[in-house]
Amino acid sequence: MSDVFISYSRTDRAFVHKLFDALEAKGYDAWIDWEDIEYGFSRI
Repeated sequence: MSDVFISYSRTDRAFVHKLFDALEAKGYDAWIDWEDIEYGFSRI
């Protein structure tokens, strides 16, 4: 399971890419919805 899940507004996508890269560089396993999670989606 990931250390961090990032939920964000699509208008913040450029910032979120930088945040994601920074977290990964620090060794965190970050998971993010780049393609729009469907209602009821389960990652488990």
